[in-house]
Amino acid sequence: MKATRPGPVDVKQGEEILVEGETGREMYIIEEGRVEIFRRSGAEERSLRVLEAGDFFGEMGLLDDQPRGASARAATDARLLLIDHTTFDQMLRQYPEVSIRIMRSLCQRLRAAAAEAPPPEEAPAREYPAPAIFSQEEAPTGPAAARPGPPPPAAPASGRLVAKPSGTEVPLPAGPEIRFGRFDSVTGMHPDVDLAPFDTKRMTSRRHAKILREEGRLFVFEEIGTANGTFVNGKRIATGTKVEIRDGDEVRFGGATFVLRVP
Repeated sequence: MKATRPGPVDVKQGEEILVEGETGREMYIIEEGRVEIFRRSGAEERSLRVLEAGDFFGEMGLLDDQPRGASARAATDARLLLIDHTTFDQMLRQYPEVSIRIMRSLCQRLRAAAAEAPPPEEAPAREYPAPAIFSQEEAPTGPAAARPGPPPPAAPASGRLVAKPSGTEVPLPAGPEIRFGRFDSVTGMHPDVDLAPFDTKRMTSRRHAKILREEGRLFVFEEIGTANGTFVNGKRIATGTKVEIRDGDEVRFGGATFVLRVP
């Protein structure tokens, strides 16, 4: 694929988008379809991960103009949004959630690389290079690279959310902190409550907000970089500020609206 101008790009299933070893000066956001990230070793190929709508890839090549660490091809017919340096700068200014997701992704890769490095007392007595930061298409291998599975179901505790307008009840899982959002294949993060079924317009962020339990009270707390906001009784809450919620309060996470019910 030779498209170099920013904007929508349609690709057919099996079409190669990025080539390992080539210098990259653009990244892509998946609008529709799926994209496979893989590596070649001689005649063999090793699949690293499959990305879906809303995910991005190629960001490291855009940031440092270095050769690609892996290849990417369309796993299905797909529509991509090609981002160049100028568009990327504008996007970060208008959509802070994008930069937050990239930073979280890089943090996760750095932690994974550090976990694979030998502890200081076992390291050889010579200067050791700093752990590499892997790009989205260059995921680390080994135990630290395994994608975490969904969290085990927690026993329901007191309190539930009732979705509007469907009336579907969502019990609040046990624990002091309950994460709300959508699965993020970039970081492998599974929320405690997946909002995707309640948000057909995809307005909720992957790490959108939390409900906190403190001394028998419930508080809602919005994550950094959340798009489309978190609202309590129609009023948007400030990012990083805990707002107490009580029985009968309406809570909206982006495009998903619920009523809190506490026995």
